[in-house]
Amino acid sequence: MVDQDYRASALVLQIDVFSGAGELPGSLSQAQERAKDIQFASKARYNTARIAEIEDLRNALRRVLDKLPPALQSDPDVQKLAGISTRGAVALVHLINRHNTQSSDFKDYEFSRATVMDLWDFGQSDVRYSIAHPEWQSAMEVAPGIHIYDLPL
Repeated sequence: MVDQDYRASALVLQIDVFSGAGELPGSLSQAQERAKDIQFASKARYNTARIAEIEDLRNALRRVLDKLPPALQSDPDVQKLAGISTRGAVALVHLINRHNTQSSDFKDYEFSRATVMDLWDFGQSDVRYSIAHPEWQSAMEVAPGIHIYDLPL
């Protein structure tokens, strides 16, 4: 999303099928399951942090280009950099599944019809709850024009 058409505005839905939050494991199987939860949740957080990093660099580039004298503004290299120094608005909506699908430590590849239907049902109720929650109206601005909505569940 960040590497694509950066001039377009976008609504990005980031859905974590596994939650990084959870109880302390009581068995080896539960520890393996928690390790997978944390691994996948950490990847989502990394992606969000990376978006903020890239947008911070994009904004720094724009500020530097704005400081150049008018004589350099028409330089082809400056024009090329100017084209990537701005972007459209981005709203990233972060949803996290916090329901136990009873898939144990094989949850990262167990996508039977029953499990997928459970995930859909949980997800639909979570989205309805989140949209109705007053925190939906607030967002964290990670860079100018880039807002993250971490929805409460």
